[in-house]
Amino acid sequence: MTAVPASAASGTWTPYNWYTNVGATGTYTKDSRMVTVRGTVSDYRRDGYTACVRFLFTEPGTTGVYSTFRIVTSSGGNFDGSGKASIKMSSSRTGHLYVQECRLKAGKYSYGKGKRIY
Repeated sequence: MTAVPASAASGTWTPYNWYTNVGATGTYTKDSRMVTVRGTVSDYRRDGYTACVRFLFTEPGTTGVYSTFRIVTSSGGNFDGSGKASIKMSSSRTGHLYVQECRLKAGKYSYGKGKRIY
């Protein structure tokens, strides 16, 4: 049997629906030492952009850490079309979690409005 820390929490996350053809959703679990994010990022159609989602993990007194997930082809290139990719990431920065939709075209990211999850 595994003990769960008393400060453990879990919930769901979704960014603001900023871009029509981008979707992302998932869950998180957090305790006093670590936060783990799981979910999916989806691209709904071919439009010249690669769908992505970006997270910001913060901790009081430190610099926040960004992590971006995008859909890639099997050869590692940018994906443009209808598709979905899985997300799994952990961070020791447990103060706050923010999420935002994004998209990539010609090496340049565009970001939607950030949303605080906790």
